[in-house]
Amino acid sequence: MLGTNSRCRLTHDSCGFRDAADGNEQARRKRLGRLLREARQAVDLTQAAVARTLGYRQQINISHIEHGARLLELIEVENFAHLYGRALSDFATWRDDQPTTEELRQRAARNQEEALKFQRAYYKPR
Repeated sequence: MLGTNSRCRLTHDSCGFRDAADGNEQARRKRLGRLLREARQAVDLTQAAVARTLGYRQQINISHIEHGARLLELIEVENFAHLYGRALSDFATWRDDQPTTEELRQRAARNQEEALKFQRAYYKPR
């Protein structure tokens, strides 16, 4: 499956993580790919040159990334940014119509409360 991390072939959950903060993950992955492609083209590099420089086995790996068909680890995005002479923030995909930091923190607080309730019930002293 192309949309997964190389260590997690079946689902995102099989690695214990999901990229579901806003429900627009696929669109954001495609936007990141477009931003990476535009940055590569701006420095006049081919996909093959980028693949060889950054240690990918084949040019097709860069194509998959640029089409949003593959999840990237943060360190990979940093590598692209460094090669292209860009700041990491140049590849941000969060938009104004997505949850704010405060909304995400409120969601996290609710999730933390639920997790703590479960843990307290599960680990009750016997």
